Amino acid sequence: MHTTLRTFLAGAVACAGLAFAPLTAPAAAASTTNPYTASGVCGSGFTEINKRSGKGYVTHLMYSGRTGENCVVTLKTTKVGTPSYVYAALARQQPFDAVEDGRSTYRYYAGPVKLKAAGTCVRWGGGTHDDNFWTGWQHCG
Repeated sequence: MHTTLRTFLAGAVACAGLAFAPLTAPAAAASTTNPYTASGVCGSGFTEINKRSGKGYVTHLMYSGRTGENCVVTLKTTKVGTPSYVYAALARQQPFDAVEDGRSTYRYYAGPVKLKAAGTCVRWGGGTHDDNFWTGWQHCG
């Protein structure tokens, strides 16, 4: 009788644990951490020289001394994994050129946008529908 009661209780405890397991699993899966990084998106050899955070995003300005290129990527910090509006932009002063990725919907990031800009100034920007920016000319040289 005691063996049967123990077996029954062990089974009941195991079933109760299974009943609560699905309640905790989705919370872990619903993480808002972006799996991408600016250096991973821009590629090897790029280092961060500036960044700006906004409502739902962080825009990174990267530079490669080896290639003389700047790279801009905007990583989402909210709505990660869900398509939503995000963009990244970069302009070079001399000779003038500008590139932009987006003003479209992406799941994780906009970019990379790249321009060779050694010896001149750049403007860069990024954002979402809720918040965005565009700098003045900076990082000259």
